Amino acid sequence: MLFAIPAGYALARLRFPGKHLFRQVLLVTQMFSPVVLIIGLFRFMSRVHLIDTDTSLVITYAALTLAFSVWFLAGYFESIPMEIEEAAMIDGCTRVGALVRVVLPMSKPALVAATVFAFIWSWNEFVIALTFISTPDNRTLPLGIYSFLGQYSVDWHYLMSAALIAGVPVLILFLLIEKHLVKGLTAGAVK
Repeated sequence: MLFAIPAGYALARLRFPGKHLFRQVLLVTQMFSPVVLIIGLFRFMSRVHLIDTDTSLVITYAALTLAFSVWFLAGYFESIPMEIEEAAMIDGCTRVGALVRVVLPMSKPALVAATVFAFIWSWNEFVIALTFISTPDNRTLPLGIYSFLGQYSVDWHYLMSAALIAGVPVLILFLLIEKHLVKGLTAGAVK
Protein backbone atom coordinates (compact mmCIF):
# COMPACT_ATOMS: atom_id res chain seq x y z
CA MET A 1 0.00 0.00 0.00
CA LEU A 2 2.97 2.31 0.53
CA PHE A 3 3.57 2.31 -3.22
CA ALA A 4 -0.02 1.83 -4.39
CA ILE A 5 -1.43 4.93 -2.68
CA PRO A 6 0.91 7.51 -4.27
CA ALA A 7 0.80 5.76 -7.64
CA GLY A 8 -3.00 5.53 -7.60
CA TYR A 9 -3.28 9.16 -6.55
CA ALA A 10 -0.92 10.25 -9.32
CA LEU A 11 -2.96 8.33 -11.88
CA ALA A 12 -6.16 9.91 -10.62
CA ARG A 13 -5.05 13.52 -10.22
CA LEU A 14 -1.91 14.31 -12.20
CA ARG A 15 -1.49 14.79 -15.93
CA PHE A 16 1.60 13.24 -17.48
CA PRO A 17 2.55 11.81 -20.87
CA GLY A 18 1.67 8.15 -21.21
CA LYS A 19 -0.90 8.19 -18.40
CA HIS A 20 -3.55 6.40 -20.46
CA LEU A 21 -1.01 3.84 -21.72
CA PHE A 22 0.26 3.23 -18.17
CA ARG A 23 -3.30 2.63 -16.97
CA GLN A 24 -3.83 0.12 -19.78
CA VAL A 25 -0.55 -1.64 -18.97
CA LEU A 26 -1.68 -2.02 -15.34
CA LEU A 27 -4.87 -3.64 -16.54
CA VAL A 28 -3.09 -5.93 -19.01
CA THR A 29 -0.67 -7.16 -16.34
CA GLN A 30 -3.65 -8.57 -14.45
CA MET A 31 -4.40 -10.86 -17.40
CA PHE A 32 -1.17 -12.83 -16.93
CA SER A 33 -1.03 -15.62 -14.44
CA PRO A 34 1.95 -15.54 -12.06
CA VAL A 35 2.76 -19.02 -13.36
CA VAL A 36 3.80 -17.41 -16.66
CA LEU A 37 6.37 -15.32 -14.78
CA ILE A 38 7.63 -18.02 -12.44
CA ILE A 39 10.78 -18.98 -14.38
CA GLY A 40 11.89 -15.37 -14.74
CA LEU A 41 11.14 -14.66 -11.10
CA PHE A 42 13.05 -17.75 -10.00
CA ARG A 43 16.09 -16.80 -12.07
CA PHE A 44 16.03 -13.27 -10.67
CA MET A 45 15.70 -14.42 -7.05
CA SER A 46 18.45 -16.95 -7.63
CA ARG A 47 20.82 -14.27 -8.95
CA VAL A 48 20.23 -12.04 -5.93
CA HIS A 49 20.53 -15.05 -3.57
CA LEU A 50 17.01 -14.81 -2.17
CA ILE A 51 15.83 -18.34 -2.91
CA ASP A 52 14.48 -20.05 0.21
CA THR A 53 13.96 -16.77 2.08
CA ASP A 54 10.85 -14.96 3.23
CA THR A 55 12.16 -11.83 1.51
CA SER A 56 11.70 -13.42 -1.91
CA LEU A 57 8.04 -14.03 -1.16
CA VAL A 58 7.47 -10.56 0.27
CA ILE A 59 8.99 -8.88 -2.80
CA THR A 60 7.14 -11.10 -5.26
CA TYR A 61 3.76 -10.87 -3.54
CA ALA A 62 4.04 -7.09 -3.20
CA ALA A 63 4.97 -6.72 -6.87
CA LEU A 64 2.18 -8.98 -8.08
CA THR A 65 -0.55 -7.28 -6.03
CA LEU A 66 0.71 -3.76 -6.72
CA ALA A 67 -0.78 -3.40 -10.21
CA PHE A 68 -4.30 -4.26 -9.07
CA SER A 69 -4.02 -2.04 -6.00
CA VAL A 70 -2.84 0.96 -8.04
CA TRP A 71 -5.57 0.50 -10.64
CA PHE A 72 -8.26 0.00 -8.00
CA LEU A 73 -7.21 2.99 -5.87
CA ALA A 74 -6.90 5.27 -8.91
CA GLY A 75 -10.52 4.54 -9.77
CA TYR A 76 -11.59 5.32 -6.23
CA PHE A 77 -9.54 8.52 -5.98
CA GLU A 78 -11.16 9.74 -9.18
CA SER A 79 -14.58 9.42 -7.54
CA ILE A 80 -13.59 11.89 -4.81
CA PRO A 81 -14.41 15.45 -5.93
CA MET A 82 -11.34 17.52 -6.72
CA GLU A 83 -13.00 20.54 -5.09
CA ILE A 84 -12.50 19.00 -1.63
CA GLU A 85 -8.75 18.82 -2.19
CA GLU A 86 -8.70 22.34 -3.64
CA ALA A 87 -10.46 23.63 -0.52
CA ALA A 88 -7.81 21.96 1.65
CA MET A 89 -5.04 23.52 -0.47
CA ILE A 90 -6.66 26.95 -0.17
CA ASP A 91 -6.63 26.45 3.60
CA GLY A 92 -2.87 25.93 3.46
CA CYS A 93 -2.33 22.22 2.78
CA THR A 94 0.15 21.06 0.21
CA ARG A 95 -0.92 18.41 -2.29
CA VAL A 96 0.61 15.74 -0.03
CA GLY A 97 -1.10 17.29 3.01
CA ALA A 98 -4.45 17.23 1.19
CA LEU A 99 -3.83 13.59 0.29
CA VAL A 100 -3.00 12.61 3.88
CA ARG A 101 -5.57 14.77 5.69
CA VAL A 102 -8.50 14.70 3.29
CA VAL A 103 -8.29 12.02 0.59
CA LEU A 104 -6.99 9.09 2.63
CA PRO A 105 -9.60 9.41 5.41
CA MET A 106 -12.31 9.52 2.74
CA SER A 107 -10.74 6.50 1.03
CA LYS A 108 -10.78 4.10 3.97
CA PRO A 109 -13.20 1.68 2.27
CA ALA A 110 -11.01 1.46 -0.84
CA LEU A 111 -7.83 1.12 1.20
CA VAL A 112 -9.41 -1.70 3.20
CA ALA A 113 -10.62 -3.46 0.05
CA ALA A 114 -7.20 -3.23 -1.67
CA THR A 115 -5.39 -4.37 1.48
CA VAL A 116 -7.73 -7.32 1.96
CA PHE A 117 -7.28 -8.34 -1.68
CA ALA A 118 -3.49 -8.27 -1.30
CA PHE A 119 -3.64 -10.14 2.00
CA ILE A 120 -5.95 -12.91 0.78
CA TRP A 121 -4.00 -13.35 -2.45
CA SER A 122 -0.72 -13.63 -0.53
CA TRP A 123 -2.25 -15.84 2.17
CA ASN A 124 -3.53 -18.37 -0.36
CA GLU A 125 -0.72 -18.29 -2.93
CA PHE A 126 0.85 -21.70 -3.49
CA VAL A 127 2.86 -22.01 -6.73
CA ILE A 128 5.37 -19.21 -6.12
CA ALA A 129 5.95 -20.35 -2.54
CA LEU A 130 6.44 -23.94 -3.74
CA THR A 131 8.99 -22.73 -6.29
CA PHE A 132 10.96 -20.39 -4.01
CA ILE A 133 10.86 -22.21 -0.65
CA SER A 134 12.48 -25.58 -0.02
CA THR A 135 13.30 -25.57 3.70
CA PRO A 136 10.48 -26.84 5.94
CA ASP A 137 11.11 -24.01 8.43
CA ASN A 138 10.34 -21.38 5.77
CA ARG A 139 7.12 -22.93 4.45
CA THR A 140 4.01 -20.84 4.06
CA LEU A 141 0.66 -22.15 5.28
CA PRO A 142 -0.43 -23.59 1.89
CA LEU A 143 2.91 -25.42 1.66
CA GLY A 144 2.43 -26.76 5.17
CA ILE A 145 -1.00 -28.08 4.22
CA TYR A 146 0.49 -29.60 1.08
CA SER A 147 2.98 -31.52 3.20
CA PHE A 148 0.12 -33.76 4.41
CA LEU A 149 -0.06 -35.24 0.92
CA GLY A 150 2.35 -38.14 0.87
CA GLN A 151 3.58 -40.17 -2.06
CA TYR A 152 1.57 -43.22 -1.09
CA SER A 153 -0.96 -41.90 1.40
CA VAL A 154 -2.87 -38.78 2.39
CA ASP A 155 -3.35 -37.78 6.02
CA TRP A 156 -6.90 -36.57 5.45
CA HIS A 157 -7.62 -35.74 9.07
CA TYR A 158 -4.56 -33.47 9.34
CA LEU A 159 -5.15 -32.01 5.89
CA MET A 160 -8.77 -31.06 6.64
CA SER A 161 -7.92 -29.74 10.11
CA ALA A 162 -5.15 -27.55 8.72
CA ALA A 163 -7.39 -26.28 5.89
CA LEU A 164 -10.08 -25.35 8.41
CA ILE A 165 -7.60 -23.59 10.66
CA ALA A 166 -6.13 -21.76 7.64
CA GLY A 167 -9.56 -20.38 6.76
CA VAL A 168 -10.30 -19.01 10.24
CA PRO A 169 -8.08 -15.86 10.07
CA VAL A 170 -9.53 -14.93 6.68
CA LEU A 171 -13.06 -15.42 7.98
CA ILE A 172 -12.38 -13.31 11.07
CA LEU A 173 -10.80 -10.59 8.94
CA PHE A 174 -13.77 -10.60 6.60
CA LEU A 175 -16.27 -10.34 9.48
CA LEU A 176 -14.35 -7.42 10.99
CA ILE A 177 -14.15 -5.38 7.81
CA GLU A 178 -17.24 -6.47 5.88
CA LYS A 179 -18.95 -3.06 5.82
CA HIS A 180 -15.77 -1.29 4.68
CA LEU A 181 -15.13 -3.93 2.05
CA VAL A 182 -18.58 -3.58 0.48
CA LYS A 183 -18.27 0.23 0.40
CA GLY A 184 -14.80 0.02 -1.10
CA LEU A 185 -15.78 -2.41 -3.83
CA THR A 186 -18.83 -0.43 -4.93
CA ALA A 187 -17.97 3.23 -4.34
CA GLY A 188 -15.39 3.63 -7.10
CA ALA A 189 -17.57 1.89 -9.66
CA VAL A 190 -20.22 4.60 -10.05
CA LYS A 191 -19.57 8.23 -10.85
